[in-house]
Amino acid sequence: MDGLHRKSGIPKDKITEVHGNTNLELCRKCGKDYMRDFRVRTSKHVHKHDTGRFCDNKECKGNLYDTIINFNESLRDEDLEVGFDHGWNADLMLCLGSSLRVHPAAAMAEATIQRGKNMVIVNLQKTPMSDKEGVMHIFAKIDDVTELLMAKLGYDIPEFRLKRYAKMELDTKGSSETVSLSGIDYLGGPYQIFKSIAINGKAEDKIDSTRLDEFNTSFTFHAHYNEPKLEIKVPRSAFTDKTCRIEMVFDPFTRNWLAANVQDADFKNTEQLKFSFDRSASTTAPEKKAAPPVKAAKAPVKPISRTKFSQKAPEKKDLRSALFPSKRHQFANSIMTSAVARNSPAHPFLNALQKQTKDMLEDMKAKLAAVNADIEALAQRND
Repeated sequence: MDGLHRKSGIPKDKITEVHGNTNLELCRKCGKDYMRDFRVRTSKHVHKHDTGRFCDNKECKGNLYDTIINFNESLRDEDLEVGFDHGWNADLMLCLGSSLRVHPAAAMAEATIQRGKNMVIVNLQKTPMSDKEGVMHIFAKIDDVTELLMAKLGYDIPEFRLKRYAKMELDTKGSSETVSLSGIDYLGGPYQIFKSIAINGKAEDKIDSTRLDEFNTSFTFHAHYNEPKLEIKVPRSAFTDKTCRIEMVFDPFTRNWLAANVQDADFKNTEQLKFSFDRSASTTAPEKKAAPPVKAAKAPVKPISRTKFSQKAPEKKDLRSALFPSKRHQFANSIMTSAVARNSPAHPFLNALQKQTKDMLEDMKAKLAAVNADIEALAQRND
């Protein structure tokens, strides 16, 4: 729902976002979708989804709608069909960080084991499918398991680099020519990632390009990753079939732009472009005003208790919060993530882990029952 799956580089036709995407809005009239670098939802009513924006197709101009699926709303038919198709045809279903309690999405995953294939669940809590045949449940954090799995497969996890894309297009009408500049995603679809853009010093996304051999482009971002303003020089020679696709690579850890490349239709870099940026513009924090001095508050006068016992009975919420966190931490710390290398659901390690979990829960239930009994007895005495 947060758009990270698309940002990861997975082709959108390989992803089924059954509950929608907070950064994606759709034209229901022509079917064109728009990825944004911000949350697109604007309606305050839970079941209203129009965003107030319109399709940029001149022949359409339809209303745009967010793609979020709220409770008591039906999933899109195409997402249901694709999701169940993937679940039914998979030989192995990986369920990462899901409670597997929300349907029909949970049923898509269950379709794999219904066909007699296998499922691996990575979740700190038990799910309704944890004990089913063909299911291996790893009680661990996703990052820990993924790192072990990648190491086992011999893959290095690359350091994250943010990639932004833009498209320039030349349009010729008679003796005049214009050049336009817009944001796109990695597949070429419209993506509103720029807060503002400029071409040759003009804060416009389209200018007259007649007799221009070079374009000085300027990009200002929404700065979710603290990206500084970027300026790129694009020569006319970088255009192929009147189109130029630009890739911008940013290191969020050093806050530096690393590269600006021209890409062909197959997304391969063909030419490096000259670029510049001012890193200080994004890293200089605004000066904070000194907070006014806080006056010391007078201690409230405690009323004298008229009950026989002056000691107040502890609240149940406080006792539970004091009892459960330590047990949860003990349980989480006892999980050995090396279980990812053990591919048998009946492994002795998992059997012992299941027994340990059951015993721990029974112990907590017994202690909680005793605490509740003490609370009730103390409350009766106070009455």
